Amino acid sequence: MYLILQKKKYTLRVRDEHSSNDGPQPMAFKSSPFGSSQQKKDKKESQPTTDLRTDPAKIHDASFLDAVVKVYCTHTAPDYSLPWQKQRHAFMIGDGKLLTNAHCVEHDTQVKVKRRGDDRKYVAKVLVRGVDCDIALLSVESEDFWKGAEPLRLGHLPRLQDSVTVVGYPLGGDTISVTKGVVSRIEVTSYAHGSSDLLGIQIDAAINPGNSGGPAFNDQGECIGVAFQVISLVGYSASCIASLFP
Repeated sequence: MYLILQKKKYTLRVRDEHSSNDGPQPMAFKSSPFGSSQQKKDKKESQPTTDLRTDPAKIHDASFLDAVVKVYCTHTAPDYSLPWQKQRHAFMIGDGKLLTNAHCVEHDTQVKVKRRGDDRKYVAKVLVRGVDCDIALLSVESEDFWKGAEPLRLGHLPRLQDSVTVVGYPLGGDTISVTKGVVSRIEVTSYAHGSSDLLGIQIDAAINPGNSGGPAFNDQGECIGVAFQVISLVGYSASCIASLFP
């Protein structure tokens, strides 16, 4: 008996010298350089399943949606002739804090927030307003509000054509709204609230009144920006999210 191993083709040939020359020809076995199908299956199953691209239809079960809260703000515009009288979508970032737009809590007299699937409203306090960047920081002292809460993870600055998912509570309903699109432009943008020119991300996902302050996510469920304004010109409309990055 003798063995012949061909290195390049990975062929193993076995022959029994006692066998007849007229018998069947020796069999050759070729091993795959990519491993067995079972190895492929194991490798595939070991990949993380947090990527939204694996099953976009199950986005309603994504855990990061529970970090988005609805904001109820009582606005009172000031009367500048009588300054002593008054007339007249946030998300968890950890350490007992919420992030939203500054214009969402402008001239506030009372701010309350409500978690998804919970009818209770909790009093929130406005800690700081960044008028230039249209960002405000809130805090909620109630421990019940934070039970089981999982703060959002911040991602990196997206690139053109990256997928983006915007979550919020626009006008017209009480349940959470999810719209999806891609990043179409990244450039310095004029912020309407503070009249500042700062980095903005233009997307083609629909943003409706009430979406302000809601987070925008990438495919890995990381927050990459905050919905804050819509640019409307004659025959042209674009949604924008405020960048969380310098």
